[in-house]
Amino acid sequence: MATRKAFLLVLILAACSRSEAKSPANSPEPPLKMELKDRLDEAAELLAEFRGRVASPVVKRARCVAVVPAILKGGFIVGARHGSGFATCRVASGWSAPAPITISGASAGLQIGVQSVDLLMLVMTEAGMKRLLRSKFTLGADMSVSAGPVGKGREVDTDVALKTEALSYSRSRGLFAGVELNGASVQQDVDAMDALYGQRVEFQRVLMGELPVPPEAQRFISAVGETF
Repeated sequence: MATRKAFLLVLILAACSRSEAKSPANSPEPPLKMELKDRLDEAAELLAEFRGRVASPVVKRARCVAVVPAILKGGFIVGARHGSGFATCRVASGWSAPAPITISGASAGLQIGVQSVDLLMLVMTEAGMKRLLRSKFTLGADMSVSAGPVGKGREVDTDVALKTEALSYSRSRGLFAGVELNGASVQQDVDAMDALYGQRVEFQRVLMGELPVPPEAQRFISAVGETF
């Protein structure tokens, strides 16, 4: 347990160092808000690369979309992962403003070194959407999740996939595939929410479409609309 926590802490610190390096010291914007703008742009670019790779029935049925660019994975014997991203849900006007989230957890297995993986998670059901509105939940325990079908003409895989609450996809070194996320913890990123909206706002209100999309997130929400 101590080894697992140590690896997770290393990954969190590495993610923080990465974001600090991207924020100009003389910028009028707070460093965290600048980092969020960069991350939103990365998430938009990631969606553009996923476009056309997810089975059409899945695209049409997705209720919410969570994008986490550059999850850091690493470890030795016990692997850890940590990343920050954004979730948005379908609303009457299209897609809601984004809500910042983090995903973290650990997995057993022989792993050596640190690797960056991009993640796309689709919430497919009303029940899954309600669980996303919680402050924190665990994939596989609180919300069922499975590797999403990739490509077109995968009717059998798609039929099975549409019955689960969430589907997940990853990209690593240019390769796209469904990925298992059982055991990973997803929670609201309160500090990022405060920085993005300039005040304390409720996670549920954001995902239910009660707040306007911030200027920094317009490109990301447009990419979500074009992809889904």
